[in-house]
Parts: sequence; structure tokens; C-alpha cells
Amino acid sequence: MIEGLDKLLIGGQWIDSSGGETFEVQNPADGSTLTRVAKGNAQDVDRRLMFYRERFNIPYETRNPHLAATAS
Repeated sequence: MIEGLDKLLIGGQWIDSSGGETFEVQNPADGSTLTRVAKGNAQDVDRRLMFYRERFNIPYETRNPHLAATAS
């Protein structure tokens, strides 16, 4: 069984899903359980969107100074 996939990657950090639920991923060849993964929900989607909205709500020049200099 593959370990360590029972969390969500949000903002570069592995965190538990807000509901704390996981589900099994099965091998289609033999039906055995490969691993358990985090089961995200609407709150987790909102957390991810908030992170990226904050991340990309900064001036373009701050995100990539090199590209900003070549664009002008």
C-alpha cells in the first residue's frame, strides 16, 4: 500500500481535508487497495481558491520581474 497520500496539498502544505475523510483507491487489475487519499469537499476547494486568489492578487512585476521588464 502506498502511504502518505491521505492529505491535500494546498498552498505548498499537506493538510487534512476539512471533513477528515479519506477513500480507497483500488487496483483495477485485481481489486486490491493501493492507497487511501484525502476526500476534499467544498470547504477545501474554497481554501485552495483563497490561497491562489491571494497569491495572484499581487502586482505582475512582483510575481516575475524578468518578464515584466521584457514586456515594457
